[in-house]
Amino acid sequence: MDKKFTKDDLKSGDIVTTRDGATYMLVNSLFINNKGFMRLPDYKDDLVFKDSSGYMRVFDIIKVQRPQADIYFCKNYWESAEVIWEREETVEMTLEEVCKALGKNVKIVKE
Repeated sequence: MDKKFTKDDLKSGDIVTTRDGATYMLVNSLFINNKGFMRLPDYKDDLVFKDSSGYMRVFDIIKVQRPQADIYFCKNYWESAEVIWEREETVEMTLEEVCKALGKNVKIVKE
């Protein structure tokens, strides 16, 4: 599902989820929720927060949903909105970490 999706693809009314699990609705150029807001210009084209170092990585957008109903501010519509994009990231692991995660030894072979 990780197709090329940029901030230009976002539409007012879209619901975004950040790395920390917070959800916001895009209204014009602001992401808003009941705890605050973030600004669309503070994001790069790939939906990564411009100052995405250390703690600030929590603001990177990892999922975008688009509600089909006209009643956007009802939380039930947020939860049932269609996911139109989700960030898929590669996890870097050593062979030792892979073995530990699988609970068994792994041997790398060519196909």
